[in-house]
Amino acid sequence: MRIKIISIVTIVSFLVVGLFGCASIPEEHKGAATGAAVGGAAGVLAGAAMGDTKGAIIGGLAGALVGGLIGHYAYDQKKTKDETAQKYAYKSSMGTVLRI
Repeated sequence: MRIKIISIVTIVSFLVVGLFGCASIPEEHKGAATGAAVGGAAGVLAGAAMGDTKGAIIGGLAGALVGGLIGHYAYDQKKTKDETAQKYAYKSSMGTVLRI
């Protein structure tokens, strides 16, 4: 029982660090990364609730996969030219803008 708790806490910790510790995730992939972390954590907790370490691992992996796909589909879709201009407050009179 103690090994189960330790493994679950370890997996959830890695997921939380992955979600909040990666400031280098590009803007266009943040939805997928967030979905994967949340889905993975939910899968681990669901698998652990069933009382099986193997189930927690499988649930975490499946949850991360499904969460990443949903996050990508729901939030990471390409935007139109007008949507992108509105997001960055761009006006055509500004010319070409390059931000690094």
